[in-house]
Amino acid sequence: MKSVVVFLLSALSFCTFFFNAEAQTASTRKVAYEVINGDTLYMATLRTVWITASRVFKSDLERYQYNQLKHNIKVVFPYVKEAGRIFNEIKTKLPTLSEREKKKYIKIKEEELRVKFEEPIKNLYDTQGKLLLLLINRETGNNVYAILRAVKNPVKVALYETTAIANGLNLRAYWDPKQYKREEEIMEDLELEYGYGTP
Repeated sequence: MKSVVVFLLSALSFCTFFFNAEAQTASTRKVAYEVINGDTLYMATLRTVWITASRVFKSDLERYQYNQLKHNIKVVFPYVKEAGRIFNEIKTKLPTLSEREKKKYIKIKEEELRVKFEEPIKNLYDTQGKLLLLLINRETGNNVYAILRAVKNPVKVALYETTAIANGLNLRAYWDPKQYKREEEIMEDLELEYGYGTP
């Protein structure tokens, strides 16, 4: 059995070397190698491959619910990542600005967000809206209420919170990976799929 595994690994490394070498032009062909005990070992860097187990569901209903959840998370995923990016950008920039510049900067960012996301976010379903609030907390480490408090006056924040509550949303939604295990699994898979994860 051991000799079969060694043979397969040798064959794989040879194939990798051969195809990598063929892909390069004759003028740029450079192959790394190392000589160990008189044996020449060719080296190549392979792209990262993610291997995950197939999900096992107890019933068709559970499979359906999982697929619905994954679809809803996929819909809000770009908004969550953009929210995280903008939050970090603002967090870095604000301490360097005066009070007057802060207000102006926040107004500019708010207008950018409104133009880019107002219409798509208006079209989210209730479930997707709730997921968006939760996942923003996951992405930024702050719930939406705390983010609003940092950049808006308390009266406006109270108005936003009242409106959210009237629509069945919670701006203070808190992300707990133990409570939202399925959501966490799906987010981790999507982050790997879209290049946000690390090997």
